[in-house]
Amino acid sequence: TGNETLVQSDNEVFISNKQMEASFGGDSILILFTDEEKGNLFSLENIQKMWQVEQRFQYEDNIFSFMSPASVVHQLTQRQSTEIKKQVLMLSEGLEEMKGKMSGLAFGAFATMGEKLGDVSKGLSTFHSKSGMMVADIPGSQEELDNVLYDENGQMRSLFSNVVIDDKNSLMVVKLTGNLGDEYKDQIAKDLTSALEKQDFTSISYVISGKPVLDSSLRNEMKTNMVMMVGLAVMFMLIVLGLVFKVRWRMLSLGIIMVSVIATIGFMGILSVPITMVSMAVFPILIGLGIDYSIQFHNRFEEEKSVRRTMTQIGKAVAIAVFATVLGFISLYASPVPMIQDFGKMLTIGVIISFLGSVLLLLPILTLRNKNDKQTQQHAALKEIIQKETVLDKILKFSTKKVIKFSIPILIVVIGLSVTGFLVDGKVGVQTDIETFMPQDMHALKDIHFIRDTVGSTDQVVLYMKARDILTQENIDWIQTQTKNIEEKYSDIVVGVKSLDTLVSNLAPDTALSSQEYIDMVDTLPKQQVSMFLNDDHSESVILLNIKHLPTEDLQKFISQLKDDTANTSMKVQITGKSVLDVEMVNGLTSGRIKMTIIGLALVFAALLIIYRNPFKALIPILPVVLIIGMSSGIMYLLNIRFTPITATLGALVLGMGTEMTVMLLERYLEERRTGKDKLESMLITVTMIGKAIVASGLTTIGGFSVLMTSEFIILRDFGFMTVINITLALLSTFIVLPAIIILLDRLLLSKHEFEKIRILKETKKSRLAT
Repeated sequence: TGNETLVQSDNEVFISNKQMEASFGGDSILILFTDEEKGNLFSLENIQKMWQVEQRFQYEDNIFSFMSPASVVHQLTQRQSTEIKKQVLMLSEGLEEMKGKMSGLAFGAFATMGEKLGDVSKGLSTFHSKSGMMVADIPGSQEELDNVLYDENGQMRSLFSNVVIDDKNSLMVVKLTGNLGDEYKDQIAKDLTSALEKQDFTSISYVISGKPVLDSSLRNEMKTNMVMMVGLAVMFMLIVLGLVFKVRWRMLSLGIIMVSVIATIGFMGILSVPITMVSMAVFPILIGLGIDYSIQFHNRFEEEKSVRRTMTQIGKAVAIAVFATVLGFISLYASPVPMIQDFGKMLTIGVIISFLGSVLLLLPILTLRNKNDKQTQQHAALKEIIQKETVLDKILKFSTKKVIKFSIPILIVVIGLSVTGFLVDGKVGVQTDIETFMPQDMHALKDIHFIRDTVGSTDQVVLYMKARDILTQENIDWIQTQTKNIEEKYSDIVVGVKSLDTLVSNLAPDTALSSQEYIDMVDTLPKQQVSMFLNDDHSESVILLNIKHLPTEDLQKFISQLKDDTANTSMKVQITGKSVLDVEMVNGLTSGRIKMTIIGLALVFAALLIIYRNPFKALIPILPVVLIIGMSSGIMYLLNIRFTPITATLGALVLGMGTEMTVMLLERYLEERRTGKDKLESMLITVTMIGKAIVASGLTTIGGFSVLMTSEFIILRDFGFMTVINITLALLSTFIVLPAIIILLDRLLLSKHEFEKIRILKETKKSRLAT
């Protein structure tokens, strides 16, 4: 769930965000304390409990900083302690000076007084030298605590503005070390929860949230969803195979694909391919898609009764289909979004393993089964299966005759719908708000929404500045001006601006500080707070913009305006942060989606052209798929379904899966034509002999994707819905669009030599009939 799943590691925003996190920390865990009764929030008991939680983690390397009312109180008492120590030293030095002057006087009383002052000075000096042993702590009484919290007018001191929202709500912000692994984030979140529970807050309530907590909950939800989806996919396959695929040992294909899925998981581990919100959809997809190859081989084996003839007749067709599918999936690698690339890798691995499983497991098992059968039983069963015309066979024959009869009108209508879809493709929106992808009833999601509503923001944009020395007059002036300008110009977007200047302004006794006074002031500020805005060697600084949760388009516009606003400075200023990474993902989706589809089409066409050495034979399998891609965009526009990181892959997926069906039908048609049959007879035999296998495989693929519609993840639900529509269109086009195209272009599919051979076979057949 990390940033590396959203954008490439060589992306400028990714690099700047990584550098920024290394200097100023990463994600924050937020604890919102709420006092419904009013009056207990800043009680001594509660402040002490907050401080004890912080003390529990003071040696935790993976925490960058702690910020809460308790830590601010402690910083102020520390500062007061430092001031007292300075005053003691000054008093000691002053008394020592007075002693020297009094000792020089002739009057004995003054000399004696000078000696006593010297003794007091010595005592104060000793007190100062030992003062390091005294540690500033939370005040011991409510009265002392109130003096730290409130000024002489009874108002909360401005230094608490970052952690105190109002008199009923306050925050504890636990900023984690930058670029931290998920396992460390999870552990800190667990330890924080445990530490808070041990303190037993009774008078106030608290909510723990933030991106690390949400991500942890998300990962657990993903695991649960994957198990559920795989289980449902298996159940659906059992039903489809039982109803549609009428052969002996029909459930064997399901067993083969389960072995293939397990092998795919193993290879994912070896190749370190992670599971993301996108790639978690792979397993039900693979069950539906990979079973195709087993069904095709199984169906032909029952027809041919021989592994050798099965491999000779259909091996090439399935291999070409697998190759075309893999090329379609390889086009996903062209996406600039890493989670889509990983999705492509997993699909590619899974498809290849499924094909090998069909050849190396299914066919040997079927051969062993037949060897153990009595030959007569085998022939009788096969004869019954081959001769018996099913309801599906009758439907396919009838529809094929009608399609061939009305081929021209059908093609005109389909092409018209597809072109319309392509025209509205640019109007389909893009959705990349990750919170809208996940289950909306997740407790962690409700918590982060509650905190956002209370605090005003959980989203952040960072102005990351680099210079040889940040603390020059020019740079300080720029930071001051920019901080004020952003607050005024973007008051409708920016909830709060935090920078080194806001920190100095909160503590400075005078608003008009000179450059040197400003630098001196920075040196006196609590180091823990300064480190949030300025690194140790003063070469890097940040301005943190807490912003409202914006739609993608508005966020893009805001970031673009910020870039223009921050261009005029000698410092290197980069706009970065988690929100900016989300925008980069949007750009990757919008630019990469069309690119992926075009690359996929080009790869599949080039491969088929090399295999067939005939441009028309290479074009025919992908023509129906291109028409489907166009219609798919039109359907998304009509149903107001937006592109997400996973629906952006639809073009490449349909290309990979749809081409498999069209290649299988084309290959069987050409096989029948080469035996001397005419066009209509060849097509009717093709759709009846291979039809039930294509329908079965198509329905199992639809089943695999339809399972995604049951997912709690909205991103998978929309993807499942659109893919079911697309695969259904692919299945229909295989039996409606493709036969019409093949019949129309028949003369261009076979060579002169093949046509001559067909002519001779026909004449031979006629002469035999005449005889």
